[in-house]
Amino acid sequence: MGDVITKTQILAALQCPRRAWLALHDPAHATPLAPSRQALRDAGRNVGRLAHALFPGAVLVDEPDFAAARVHTAALLAESTVPAIFEAAIEHDGVTIRADILERLPGGAWGLREVKSGTRVRDVHLDDLAIQRHVLAGAGLTIASIELIQLDPDYEHAGGEVDWARLFARRDVTAAVETRVPEVVGRLEALPATLARVAAPAIEPSPHCSTPYRCEFWEYCTRDQPPDWILHLRYMPPDRWAELRAAGTTRLRDLASADGVPMVLWRARQALDSGREIVSADLATALADLGPPVDYLDFETISPAVPRYPGTRPYRRIPFQWSLHRRDDAGTHTHHEFLADGRDDPRRAFAETLLACTRDSARPILVYSDFESEVLAELALALPDLASDLEAVRVRLRDLLVIVRAHVYHPRFHGSFSLKMVAPALVPGFGYDDLAAIHDGADATVQFARIAADECSSEEETRLRAALRAYCARDTEALLRLHDALRALAV
Repeated sequence: MGDVITKTQILAALQCPRRAWLALHDPAHATPLAPSRQALRDAGRNVGRLAHALFPGAVLVDEPDFAAARVHTAALLAESTVPAIFEAAIEHDGVTIRADILERLPGGAWGLREVKSGTRVRDVHLDDLAIQRHVLAGAGLTIASIELIQLDPDYEHAGGEVDWARLFARRDVTAAVETRVPEVVGRLEALPATLARVAAPAIEPSPHCSTPYRCEFWEYCTRDQPPDWILHLRYMPPDRWAELRAAGTTRLRDLASADGVPMVLWRARQALDSGREIVSADLATALADLGPPVDYLDFETISPAVPRYPGTRPYRRIPFQWSLHRRDDAGTHTHHEFLADGRDDPRRAFAETLLACTRDSARPILVYSDFESEVLAELALALPDLASDLEAVRVRLRDLLVIVRAHVYHPRFHGSFSLKMVAPALVPGFGYDDLAAIHDGADATVQFARIAADECSSEEETRLRAALRAYCARDTEALLRLHDALRALAV
């Protein structure tokens, strides 16, 4: 096959050949990973290392140089006393892989085991394993079974040491992988020619750029798209984009009328044409029962892959912080907050302090998305003695995101209805740029997880706690200011 091709390149090409070419020839055009995203990737690698506990006596091939790793792997394959090999380096027909785990089975056969930090089987996982299956079989190994090892969402931490055998679920995916091998191998045949091209393949950006993952070259490949390109609007369903594209409608200005067009697209076109916000006639009605008096509420959570607190499961949302701005009948507002220590399960203290702040009131509570409602429902299940009080808070929640999406569009939304786009667009001078260490919810999650794991010095923890308080308070201030702006637009 000529030059060596890696499994990573093949997976990139399965999503988009242009992505694979750019990753090889122009990697500098990739958007760097945000620190929060890098932390999540590191957490995934840690899950892979923890799964090693399932294979006592296994040997790690730790040479970074692939040629040296191949030699080590060959020696381990030949040594019958080695029960399993981690990071086995194998090459066949110019394709290289590092298999997470090869488990020695009776009769000279092997089991291919791939560790993923999620909790469900995805097509990209099967593609990954199909590539490995192809290479291993081509290299002469008999693969008798294929397993995807993932965190078991039903494992509940009982406290003390984690039960590693129960934390992981071993799912046999042999049949599913075998059926995918011919398709993956078939698409592999064109990859050497693609990577050898002088210029990147001319592939138009589309929803495929976000499946199965958001491509790191999205910003680069869309840099020349006009401001009214429809895919600048987030959450465009692939089938709807295909219909619009087939009709030659790729820009908002291509829309001739509102007939048969999602209202959000038509309102976005009107906003771009006028250069100002477009507001529906029904906005006042939508805001009619939202106060004042009114509260504005925001939560922050962590979702540890490996359960940290007794009674929790992998990726269970653990709320650790809330912020609440309150406006009374006179228009005066006050601020209330809670931030957990994190060394112990924060859920009860979170719930009790929130209830103490909100229990003796019937005023509406404005949030942004259904996130807070979901967290309260989960808290009610975890704390049954507080369930009725938590439900009483939950039924008072009103979602401003639903109202904004249904009734308002401003050119400065740039296709996004996130609070961090909407509030600065509708509230002149308001923003998040002055915040220090915490800029979004992902940052908050990562930094609090570090605090809870005792990974910070006392000085850094003090600084991060101040940043967490400032960030969460800014979100509820954003809700308050956004509510004011919407009420002004509804007049």
